Amino acid sequence: GPSHKRVFEVVVFADEVELSRASGKSKREAEQNCAQIAIDKLNVVFCIDRAGLVGDDGETHQGEFDIAFLRSMPNMTVLSPRDESSLRAMLRYALSLNSPVAIRYPRGTVPRETDLYPVTEEFYPTPQIIRYGEDVLFISDGNMLKETLEAADILRSKGLSVGVCDLRIIKPLPEKFLSDTAKNYKVVVSVEDGCTSGGFGEAIAAMFSATNLNKPFINIAWPDKFIEHGSVAELREKYGMNADAIAKKAGIYFEKTFRHSSN
Repeated sequence: GPSHKRVFEVVVFADEVELSRASGKSKREAEQNCAQIAIDKLNVVFCIDRAGLVGDDGETHQGEFDIAFLRSMPNMTVLSPRDESSLRAMLRYALSLNSPVAIRYPRGTVPRETDLYPVTEEFYPTPQIIRYGEDVLFISDGNMLKETLEAADILRSKGLSVGVCDLRIIKPLPEKFLSDTAKNYKVVVSVEDGCTSGGFGEAIAAMFSATNLNKPFINIAWPDKFIEHGSVAELREKYGMNADAIAKKAGIYFEKTFRHSSN
């Protein structure tokens, strides 16, 4: 179909260019274009649809590797909207910069604002705390935020005090914000719609280690493999990426860590 014939959908805003691409199509031409754009620090905005798990398009169209790829690119800013208002705000912000930006979002319709989180009137390059707690802190990208909030509800129903942070900016990683926030919790759990290898969970773990922040931490992400064809719901259930599985993993980790530290 037409979507397979065009790599870029180009929209020109004055001297700025917005490029819309499918995450699963980021092959050699993406490396070449991104590298040259990043070297020259051009204000090019990559609007990456099909970021994270795509599902029914098959394993070659899954987009779980885009975070790892984009994080490796110098001078690149990577943003992850959670809904329609945050996508609009991030696009305005991206066009105001003097450097390349990638905005990643899943295939399908962008969810409109819900009662789960506030409307984003203006985007600032910092994470946002959606819920506060003391025991478990979830750090989620926009794609996984709804599942993460549902997982937080499950843990809250079991008596845990759970906070949820919408990361929003994947690169550059907001290290001070995350470190300061993590200090107020007993364990930290990152949830990302990307592969474990090279994702922001790895970056958070490295940051905790480099700053000697001795904070129990686990990352929940897609395994380091090619994910097969299937619906997003089916694959999230199979690989432990839905709300029930996220809550179970986080709860078990909290109990093991807390029990160990209490003895």
